Amino acid sequence: MESLPINVPSNVMVIFGAGGDLTSRKLIPALYHLYRDSTAPQNFAVLGVSYHELDDDSFRAKLTEAVQEHMGNKYDAALWEQLMRRVYFMSGDFTDPDMYSRLNERLQQITSENDIPQNYLFYLATPPRYFSDIVTGLSSNSLLQEHPPIWRRLVIEKPFGHDLQSAIELNRHLHTVMNESQIYRIDHYLGKETVQNILA
Repeated sequence: MESLPINVPSNVMVIFGAGGDLTSRKLIPALYHLYRDSTAPQNFAVLGVSYHELDDDSFRAKLTEAVQEHMGNKYDAALWEQLMRRVYFMSGDFTDPDMYSRLNERLQQITSENDIPQNYLFYLATPPRYFSDIVTGLSSNSLLQEHPPIWRRLVIEKPFGHDLQSAIELNRHLHTVMNESQIYRIDHYLGKETVQNILA
């Protein structure tokens, strides 16, 4: 049965740590499936940010190679090509405050060229030691501030702190620069062992 289009607000998804395995094996294939099923936003873009020295084309080629390897016969070359036209890359050091002003400029360029409202979803697919640096950099450049109907969201990939105290501190830091309604904490392996036990 064919999926019906749904009304998902247009946005730019910014993936910090885009050069890692999580992006090529989980995040981009998930976006591909949403795009294939017409459940992605009608107008969107993806901006990968990583320390790797890549440009838009080399990043797209890297993703294409990884996805072809992992998706097998689920890969539709024509559809993938359409998706890749929406994917961009920016090299940067997460601990460099100047990087976030460059990020702001790149986002304005992407939204302007693609006629996308400045709705931003920031996905932190990085080691936990960078979480605070990234949140501080985004906040310092007003990238977490919402001006309705413009919204901003932050997704933090596991682990959320290394113990209770560090989790509390990270939570406190987040709440100084954004509202709880803007924050999503996720673990894509949550419940994996339980499901495997059920299958067994």
